[in-house]
Amino acid sequence: MTKFSSMKTLSFLLLFAMAIQIFFIPLTAAVPSPITGQPQNQAVFETENASFTVTFSGIVSLYQWQVRHNGGDFVSVSDGCGGNTGMYEIKTTADMNGWEYKVAIDDDNGRTHHSSSAALIVFSNPSDKNISEHESATFEVTENSSYDYAWLEDRGDGSGFLPLLGSSGYQFSIPDATSDMNGYKYKVQISGPGINDYIESGAATLTVNNGPVNKISSSGGYGTENVKIIDKRVTSAPLTQNTNPAPSNNKSEEMNPNQNEQPVVSNEPVEKESQSALRTIVAVIFFVLIAGVLIVIAMNMFKKK
Repeated sequence: MTKFSSMKTLSFLLLFAMAIQIFFIPLTAAVPSPITGQPQNQAVFETENASFTVTFSGIVSLYQWQVRHNGGDFVSVSDGCGGNTGMYEIKTTADMNGWEYKVAIDDDNGRTHHSSSAALIVFSNPSDKNISEHESATFEVTENSSYDYAWLEDRGDGSGFLPLLGSSGYQFSIPDATSDMNGYKYKVQISGPGINDYIESGAATLTVNNGPVNKISSSGGYGTENVKIIDKRVTSAPLTQNTNPAPSNNKSEEMNPNQNEQPVVSNEPVEKESQSALRTIVAVIFFVLIAGVLIVIAMNMFKKK
């Protein structure tokens, strides 16, 4: 009778442990994230505004946006607008290129949910150039191999900015500037991740002086270079923007309207807090049951002896 009762107890414990493993653990792993819209990467030119948004399906008691500076730890934001709302906006500077942003959300049950992080890409604007005739001039912006560049030129003849053939890099060079190029303007359009259509830089002006502009050379003397100029301007219109851009949540007047967000990164939300606790409880229950089974087996073996 005792042997039958022990076997019955052993069978019950084993079946109970298997039921927990089969049904309970999969259910805890399938808990959906209440964060239904993650922040997306943003790419802008310096001095423009960048905005990050998040959507949450539950009741929110607190939003707290956080920033990480070039590989450091995430800390709460101390500038910008909306640091405690679902949309955070900040005016950019060139040194903010590569910063990352995410948000911690406290719900009405006291749980904290963390969004995925989104990168901020900030491009510098080209600078004005002041040279003498037959000198070279190079206009450049921030280099990033993930993006495409297209330079444009305005000669002041009423045709506006037109694309320059072969100008597909972050730099554009004029090898031999002539006096009739004085006053020409240059800017660049950039397309790629985090950009809807393209973003456009401010214009840089080329000033070409008839007389030499004295500059100290690498050898310590003064002089200019004499090289040949190549006309690479294309007589076609610049890139055509999408006339129906995706809606943007950014209401700032400083934002470029060409900067509507396109999803770039779709990281899985970090929802480990509740699942980790549930898994710990399940593991403890499972091992307690296994220990009980082993104790029953040991007792039966002892009684047989």
